[in-house]
Parts: sequence; structure tokens; C-alpha cells
Amino acid sequence: MTNAPEITSLISDALEELNQLMLPENRVKVSPDLELFGNNGALDSLALVNLVVILEDQIYSRYNIEISLAGDQVNPQQTNPFKNVKSLSEHILKLVQNRNN
Repeated sequence: MTNAPEITSLISDALEELNQLMLPENRVKVSPDLELFGNNGALDSLALVNLVVILEDQIYSRYNIEISLAGDQVNPQQTNPFKNVKSLSEHILKLVQNRNN
């Protein structure tokens, strides 16, 4: 069963992979408190798209589950799931658990 620390680790791995694609001056310091996207976010829209692709690939490789992180499941009335590592972890965990049920 997938859990929050496992998903947070997956996000950290994806961010490290994303850093390898970025210019050194644009790389992010990976931490559980990292603000990803929004007013104080470390990622621009292109970096966010790359992160989503990396995460979807990693989730498929690790769990054999195809999910869309930015698909119809994102409710605009709720908190932005891409705001920070914690909100993204909760969003992924919910999607993975829904696919397993």
C-alpha cells in the first residue's frame, strides 16, 4: 500500500531528475517544504509540466498505474495541488488510492 512518505520521496526523486534538466541557476533546493507553483513557487509553468511528466512516468514505473496529475480530478474549488510538496503528495496519494480501489 502506498503511503504519504513514499509519495513524498517519489516527488523528491522527480525534483532531482527535473534539476538535471534545468540550468544550474534555475535548479531548486529539494525539501518537503518546497513551494512548487504559485506566487512564491520555485517552478515556472514549463518546469511544472516537466515535473508532472516525470512524476506520471515514475508512478507508472513504480506502481503500474496510469494517472493524470493535471486531469479532470483537479477541482478548481479546492487548494491548488501543485502549490507545494505536501499538497502534491496528498493529491498523488488520493489518485493512486482511487485507482487501487
